[in-house]
Parts: sequence; C-alpha cells; structure tokens
Amino acid sequence: MTNSQTIRRPGEGRRIGIVGDVYRFLATGEETDGKYATFEALVPPGCGPPPHIHSREEESFLVLEGQIAFQNGEERLVADVGTFVNMPVGSLHCFKNETDQPARMLISVAPAGLEQMFLEVGQPLDDAEMTPPPSRADIDKLLEAAPRYGVEIMPPRRGSIPRPGDLVAVSSQFMLVVVSAIRCGQFVKIMAGGFSRTILVL
Repeated sequence: MTNSQTIRRPGEGRRIGIVGDVYRFLATGEETDGKYATFEALVPPGCGPPPHIHSREEESFLVLEGQIAFQNGEERLVADVGTFVNMPVGSLHCFKNETDQPARMLISVAPAGLEQMFLEVGQPLDDAEMTPPPSRADIDKLLEAAPRYGVEIMPPRRGSIPRPGDLVAVSSQFMLVVVSAIRCGQFVKIMAGGFSRTILVL
C-alpha cells in the first residue's frame, strides 16, 4: 500500500489515442491501490466509444469543455459544461461529441483496472499529437481486448443504418419490425420489440 500523493501538473501524464479520442492519465490503479483511476478525455467532433457494458466498474464523467451526448440504454442526455454523469455497473452506454468543436471530460472508473485496457489497445502520443480517426484494425483490436477486462461490446456486423419500420432478421426463423435506432459513433443499436442488436456501420 502506498501513502505518497499523486500530482499531475497541466499537460503531465501518459497520453494515448483510442478509437479517435485522446486520454491523459491522471491517476492509475498502481497509484490508488486499485481503488479508482482518473483520466482526462479529449473527444474530437464525431468521436466517442461504441456502446458497451462494464461488468466490474462504475464510470463517471464530468464535462469540462464543449458538449457530449450520452446514451444510457434508451435514455439520451446532451451534457453541457459542468454536467456530471455516473454510469452504474451493467449499464449499456456510450458517448459522442456531436458538435463541430472539441470536447473535454474528466473520467473516473472505480475500481481501477480499465485503464490497463486503454494502455494495451491505445496508441502512445506525444504532448501535442492528436490521434487519427479509428480504423477497422483499431476497432478489431478493441473488440478482442475488451472481454479480458470485463467489457462487453455488442458483436458488430457490417450493415446500413436501419429505420423505423424496417424488417430485421433476429434468427433464421424470425423477423421483427424496427421500433427505433440509436447511433453512437460508428455503431447503431436497433430496437425491435424486446429485442436489441448493435451493428457496426463502416
């Protein structure tokens, strides 16, 4: 157990690029005895992670600059500066910067551990370097690593964005009518009655 304090001055901390966003780590589990991890997230226009579920940690967000659209299940929230959001364990959620200006957030996970997935999957960045838009290879890398960290990302497949009234196949024997479709980054969650599926739009 450590008793030393952790200090990160402006601009300090490891920076990585992951699925289009830039994360700067302020405190990791190694520094908090595994209790929590905190990082700054720079979210460029149009960026944000795909819909996912955490089985181990709660995740909280504080919007510092810009505006972020959060999706928690079927509930949507457009969050301005100063808005705090906490996503409980087991919730299907995502966020996206839907504006034409960068957004910045403070993100914490408790307990710690998820930051290790970001460090594994992400691309190390220099102080002033920005991350390129995510490629299919970047997304595949994230999809492969996520289950090892207790994160479920809905199995993606290629496809177009469905519209209410469209028919979707849910098995070899059943088709359902789409009730609604929620876009989150490059992913779209479709709802049809009590059934939902997430598809990847490339």
